[in-house]
Amino acid sequence: FLGWVMPCFKHKLDDYLVYGLDSYFFLRFLKFLVLLFLGLSILNVSILVPINYYSHHDNAYDNYDKNRLDNFNGTSTNFLNQLTLLNISPVYYNRLTAHLVMAIISICYYYYLLFGELNHYFRIRTNYLLQKNTKYKPKFKSVNVIMIDNFPKEYLNLDVFNNQLFKSINLLPGGIKNVWFIYDFEKVNAFYQESKKILNQIEQQNTKLIRDFIRLNKNNSTNNIKNTQHNTQIINIQPNHDTSANSFINHEFNKIDKLIQKYHKVNKILINERLKFINLFQNGKSNDQKIIKTNKVLVEFYNPISPYLLNQLLISNNWNACNSKVIEIDPHDIIWENISIDNGWIKLARYFVFNALTICLIIFWIIPIIFISFLSQLPYLTTLLPFLEFLNSFPLFFKQLVSNFLPALFLSFLSELIPSIFYSLSFAKGIPTGSEIQIDIQYWLFLFFFINIFLIVALSIGLFNLVISLINNPISLLMIVSSDLSKASNFFLNFLILKGLSFFSGSLLQPYMIIQKLFLFCNFQLKCTLTPRAMLEKQLILGCDYDWGSIYPIFSLFGVIGITFSVINPIISIFCAIIFGVIIVSVKYNLKYKYSGHQLGKKRSETNGKLYPNGLLQLNSGIFFLEITLSGLFFVIKNTSGKNVCLKQGIVMICVLGISIYIECYINDYYRKNIYSIGLEEVESYETVSRNTNPAINEMGCFGINNFDYTFLHPSFWRKTEDTLWLPKDMLDLFVEEIEFYEKRDLKTSFEGYTKGSNVDIREAHNKLKLVL
Repeated sequence: FLGWVMPCFKHKLDDYLVYGLDSYFFLRFLKFLVLLFLGLSILNVSILVPINYYSHHDNAYDNYDKNRLDNFNGTSTNFLNQLTLLNISPVYYNRLTAHLVMAIISICYYYYLLFGELNHYFRIRTNYLLQKNTKYKPKFKSVNVIMIDNFPKEYLNLDVFNNQLFKSINLLPGGIKNVWFIYDFEKVNAFYQESKKILNQIEQQNTKLIRDFIRLNKNNSTNNIKNTQHNTQIINIQPNHDTSANSFINHEFNKIDKLIQKYHKVNKILINERLKFINLFQNGKSNDQKIIKTNKVLVEFYNPISPYLLNQLLISNNWNACNSKVIEIDPHDIIWENISIDNGWIKLARYFVFNALTICLIIFWIIPIIFISFLSQLPYLTTLLPFLEFLNSFPLFFKQLVSNFLPALFLSFLSELIPSIFYSLSFAKGIPTGSEIQIDIQYWLFLFFFINIFLIVALSIGLFNLVISLINNPISLLMIVSSDLSKASNFFLNFLILKGLSFFSGSLLQPYMIIQKLFLFCNFQLKCTLTPRAMLEKQLILGCDYDWGSIYPIFSLFGVIGITFSVINPIISIFCAIIFGVIIVSVKYNLKYKYSGHQLGKKRSETNGKLYPNGLLQLNSGIFFLEITLSGLFFVIKNTSGKNVCLKQGIVMICVLGISIYIECYINDYYRKNIYSIGLEEVESYETVSRNTNPAINEMGCFGINNFDYTFLHPSFWRKTEDTLWLPKDMLDLFVEEIEFYEKRDLKTSFEGYTKGSNVDIREAHNKLKLVL
C-alpha cells in the first residue's frame, strides 16, 4: 500500500524535468522553502526559544496581560506564547540583542539561498529550452516563436511584408523559418461548432433510444432481456408494426433522421468554406480582401535567441503599433477568443476594466476576512460587545475551538474560492495564451492573499485590541499592539498547519475527484443525458494537472508568513519545514503516478518555468515585513521604569531594511527584467541550419493544401469534421441494427470512440452505463 513512498523520496528532482519546467521548478520551490525553514529552525529555535522561555518574569506588564486573559481561559500565557519574543520580561530587555543578531543571520541566509536559486534557474531553463541534456523533446519548439500584436494593416499584405520587413527581421541570428498570419475564423468556426453540436445531439438521441427501448422490452419480459445476453438472436429495433412501442421508436428515429440531414447540410457548408479559403491560396490570392486577417503575426526563427532579440527591438515608431509581443508561443495554448480581438482600444479598455474589478474584489473581500479575524479574538469580543458575554459560560474546549480552529478553517475555505474567480477575470482581460493567464493569476492571487489573508488579519487583530486598550488602559496602547503579534503568529501557525496538511491529504486522497466521479455516474444513471463521448471527456478532465499559477501564490504566502514570524515565534519554522517536506512527497506522487504528462483531457498551460522566479521574489515581502515588525517592536519595548531601552536595536534593524531595499533594486536591475530570457553564451554553440536568404512561398503560408503548415491556423480550418459516431454496446445487441441504420445514411460508427480501447457498455437490466477504459 505504501510502496510508492520510497520511490518518491529516492527520485531526484532532475528526473521530473520530463513533466515540464513548471513541474520541476515547483518542486525546486518547495525544496528551497524546506532548506530555508530547516536552516531557520536550526538557527533560531536552538538559540531563541530557550531565551524566550526563560526570560519570563512576574511584573506589572505580565500582571496586565494576566488580567486581560483570565476572563477567557484562566491562564496568563499559554505554552506557545511562552516560546515567543513577547514572553520576554522588561527585566531581561538586554536579551533582545540575540533576536537582532539572529534576524540579521536569517536574512543573510535567505539571500544566500535566493541568489543561488536564481542563478540555477537561468542555467536549467536555458539548457532545457535548447534541449541540452534533457530527456524531453517537444514536437514543436515554442521557444523559437514570437507573436507580434497590433501589427500595422499595411504590413499584413504578404508582398509588402516580404519587401519591407522580412529583410530586416531576417538579419537576426539564423533567420526566419516561418511566418503565420491570424486569419478571421469566426464564420468557419461557427459552422464547425454547429457540426460538433449536431453530432453530439445525434449521440444523445441514440443513447436515449437504446435506454427507452430496453425499458419497453423490460416491462414486457425481464427474463427475456436477461436471456438475450447469451443468445445470438438480434431484436429488431426498427419498427414494422403500428404498435404503441413501435410508434414511439419510430418517432425517435425520425428525430435522428432530421438531425442527420441537418448534420450533412452543415458539414457541406463547412467544407465549402474551407475550400474557398484553400483555393484562394492555391490561386495566389492570399492578399485578397476576402481573406480577413487580424492584426497579429507569428514569426518562427531557426535560432532560439532571435525571438528574444526581436522582443527587445522597437519595430515601429508608432507607439500603438507592434507594442505588444509574446514569446514562447505554444499552438495548443492559444486562446483563440482573445487572440481574435482586433481593436487595440477595446483590448486596452477590457484590460483596465477587469484589473479595476480585480482590485475591487481584493478590497471588498476584506469584510469577511475581518469578521473571521474577530472570531479569533473571542475573549476581547465579549468585552467590547457585552451582549455576547454568555459565550464566557461555554466550556473551555468550545471557546478554544471557536477562537483557534474555526477562523483558520473559514479562512482556508474562502481562499479555495478565489483562484477560479481570478481565472475568469484574467481570461476576460483578453490575454492571448494560457501561460500568460497563469502568470497574471500568480501576480494578482499573491497580492490578494498577502493583503487579505496575511496583512488584514494581522492588522484587524491589532485594531480590535486597540479599541479594548482605549477603553481599559490607554497608557498601555503600544504594549498591546506589539503583544498582538504573538497572538497573530499563533493564529497563522494554526492556519499553516490546517491549510498545508489539507493540501497534502487532498493531493493523495483526491476527495474532489471522488465526489466529481460519483456525481458524474449518478447523474448519468438518473438522467441518462450523457453520451459515451461525453463520459470519456469528463472522465479525462477530472482532477487534471496542477494549475501552477494558482498554486504558487499559496505557498509563497506560507513562506512569507513563516519568514515574518521566524524570529518572533521561531517554532513556526519547524512546522513550515515539515509541511513543505510532506507536500514535496505528495506532489512527486501526483506527477509520477497520476499526472504523467500524457493526459487526453485538458492540457495544462506550460510557462516554461516563468512562475518560479516570481514565486521566489514574492518571498522578499516576508523579509521586509520581518524587518519592519522587529523595528517596531524594538522601538516600543520599555524597561520596568518605562524607558525605551531597545532604540539601538531598532536603528540597526532600520539600516538592515535599507540594505534589503538596495538588494531588491539590484535584483530588479540584474535579475527580474531578464528572468524570461535565455543565456546568449549557451546559444552561441547551438546548432542551427543555414540562413534562409531567399524566402520561399511555403514559409509565408501561401501554399497549397498538400504542404500547408497548420501549426498556427485555427482548428476550425483543418480539424476533422466527419467525426465517427460513437455507439454504446448493449445486452440486446441493438447496435448491430444501428450500424446498418447509420451506414445507410453515410455516417460511420465505432465502439471505441477516438481512443483505442475505450468503450461504453449498457449493462444490467436497469440500464446502467459503465465506462470501460
